[in-house]
Amino acid sequence: MNPTPRLASYSIALAILALSPAAQAYREMPELPPQEHCHLPPPPPPVMPQALGFLPPPPFLHRLKLDEAQQDQVFALLHAQAPKQRAAAKAAGAALERLRKLSASAHYDAARAQQLAAAHGQASGELALLHAEADSKLRALLTAEQRAMLDTEPAKPAETRR
Repeated sequence: MNPTPRLASYSIALAILALSPAAQAYREMPELPPQEHCHLPPPPPPVMPQALGFLPPPPFLHRLKLDEAQQDQVFALLHAQAPKQRAAAKAAGAALERLRKLSASAHYDAARAQQLAAAHGQASGELALLHAEADSKLRALLTAEQRAMLDTEPAKPAETRR
């Protein structure tokens, strides 16, 4: 078999494709701007479990074997505290957002900025206190062996508080 006719037919097909209207339209397309110059809004944040209506247990409980009664108590405790934590987190976020807007505005007011920073600090402190309270109540639900396991085994880096 002679490879020359096959090579010639491939060359002809390639020339037809290169001269086709689709190839011409592709060559005439405007060049798109680089990604960093694109003015599209950022993608939405991932959906957090809290937004779905439940709070996952803190990471330090994941390595313990909780019985069903303990799991129910953990759920009840986290469920009862969720509205307070959400309200504190929303207040902290709102104060911080208002502070950012104030700092970017042409009418910066130092006294108002101080108030917003204090409100953010108050809400963040309340949230930290709620987390500490929940952790203490969760530890109280554990058996002596489970608490000893938490105290003897160091926490892994992924087990940091929420």
